[in-house]
This record gives sequence, structure tokens and C-alpha cells, in this order.
Amino acid sequence: MIVLVGAAYYFYQKRQDPSNPGQIDKPVYAEIRVTINAPGRELEMALFTAMANEEECRTRTQLVWDNVISACTQCSSRVKDCTSELPPRYAKLFSNVPIASTYLSLTRGAKTERDGRMVIYGLTTQEGNVLCEQMKQQFSTRYTGKLECVPSNQN
Repeated sequence: MIVLVGAAYYFYQKRQDPSNPGQIDKPVYAEIRVTINAPGRELEMALFTAMANEEECRTRTQLVWDNVISACTQCSSRVKDCTSELPPRYAKLFSNVPIASTYLSLTRGAKTERDGRMVIYGLTTQEGNVLCEQMKQQFSTRYTGKLECVPSNQN
């Protein structure tokens, strides 16, 4: 699963146009969701990324879809979308508000990077914490921005 998540975000970041704006004032949000059939349960990966504009969102989302998600043999359903506004329950992720699942917060450090949030639903709090730290470690080798695990609000 970490490979799937890492590959998805790699394609988002490495294929960016270097002329991207230093600041994104009116982001268009990419949303990719994948249901993963794990032994004994289903997990849902949700990836939200703030893109510079609609065209970038469509292009990057399709790239991830074609190169990573479509090849996932353990995935039973897949959703992708671009929207100028996220529903409040997902918009709050970009303020690093704790939710029922631990998630990875990525805050861009370079013009070619994008702010993103990765959530894996269906894990215990302990599993979520461990997986988030593993994802954080994996991304730290190629993402210059701030990487933070936002802990679950469940005890």
C-alpha cells in the first residue's frame, strides 16, 4: 500500500511545470479515492491535492490514474475528481484539523510541489500512526516541503 501511495504522489510532484506560481491563491482540488481490498477488510485511500488551476488538476489526476491507480489489482473502486471547493469535512484537512484517522499533511516547499493530504480510512489508530510515519519517511527523500502526521482524534 505504501508503494501505491508513494507512486501516486510522486507522479503529482515530478511532472509539474517549473513555471508554476509561487503562491496558489484559488486552488482547484484534486481528489483521488481508491478502495483497497486488504486481508480481512477494505481500506480507503483518499488523496487531496491543491492544484494551481483546473487544467493542471485534470492533467495531473489523469497522469496518476493512468500510471498508478489503473494498475492496482487490489483496488475494487476508484474515484477521481477536480473541484474548486472541497466539502467542509475535507476542507478542514488543509488546516490540519484532527479527524478519526491519522493522515499525512504535505505543505509545499518549492514551486513545483503542491499541498496535499493523504488519508487511509479503515486502520486502527496505531496502524494509522505507523503507516503515516512510514509515508512521511518515504516522501522525505523527494519532497522539500513540510511533512507532518496529523494524529487521529480517537483515543
